[in-house]
Amino acid sequence: MPVEFHFKIPKFYLQKNSIITWIKNCIIYYNYIPGNLNIIFISSIEIIELNKKYLNHNYETDILTFNYNDKNIINGDIFICIKQVKTNAIEYNTSFENEVNRVIIHGILHLIGFDDSNKTLTAKMRDEEDFWLNKL
Repeated sequence: MPVEFHFKIPKFYLQKNSIITWIKNCIIYYNYIPGNLNIIFISSIEIIELNKKYLNHNYETDILTFNYNDKNIINGDIFICIKQVKTNAIEYNTSFENEVNRVIIHGILHLIGFDDSNKTLTAKMRDEEDFWLNKL
């Protein structure tokens, strides 16, 4: 399963091998096949530009997920704004590492089909994130 990490900002430490295994286990757990995944760490400016271009939003978010699934094969690009992840970590009183992992699995869950467009679905998504964070 090709999972590639791209850093358009200064690199920071990630336990890549364990994260790749974790992502693969998550995808398989929901009866999908891991495909090609890119996890791209970008700046605030870049996430705002992507938001404008693809969602017509003029603001910063922590993550954007682009789904290229082919039937039951999970493929996609996950763009993560490190500045926003750092802000979230402070706001939610958690470590930066934990918040990066939460955002990564959040993107994977979106590719699998989970939604967070209302309070009920957001609560379910959070439960799934917590489940997977406990498995890392």
